[in-house]
Amino acid sequence: MDTIAQLEDRLRHVEYAVHGNASDFQPSSTQPAISRLRTLEKGLASLAAKHPSVALILELQKKHPSIFNPSPFPDSTDLAPAALAQLVLAHYSLVASAAANLAQLESQSAVPDSQAFAKLVALSGRIADAMERQRRQMDEVSELRLRSARVVQKWYENGVLETGESWASWDERLKDVEIVVRRREAARRRDDQYE
Repeated sequence: MDTIAQLEDRLRHVEYAVHGNASDFQPSSTQPAISRLRTLEKGLASLAAKHPSVALILELQKKHPSIFNPSPFPDSTDLAPAALAQLVLAHYSLVASAAANLAQLESQSAVPDSQAFAKLVALSGRIADAMERQRRQMDEVSELRLRSARVVQKWYENGVLETGESWASWDERLKDVEIVVRRREAARRRDDQYE
């Protein structure tokens, strides 16, 4: 009966781990063992149906029973006293080294002052606000860069290129006028020669 009570207790622990609260199941020691075992099986089946992780663990147990029931370690008392002494002496330096390392860690592992962490946690809201403000500023800078690029492009297209086209047009007109002026001067000279 103690084994069944331990199984019921384990099932309540599993339910607590999965749900966060244990069921209100109160085991009755007056019930026969068979009905208590059936109730346990139903509870486990219900838990497996509701939670896939529990079902997966049960499936793993069926496929690989050695995972949950490891083979027992050999009893060290079966060794002769001389063999035990030799084993202890062989590992003495490792034990001494581990003890020294643990002592050193214990002396070095002073708990840091929590006030700095508390201040950092208190500043977390301001830090988040500053990060959001920085993100907005970066977006604004990006938008301003884009607008500046558009203004420079417009100035280049409207100012520089159109001015260059105007100069080219004026140069062509000037050449045309120069040709007309030369023709008239040549015609006047011819007229002056014949008169």
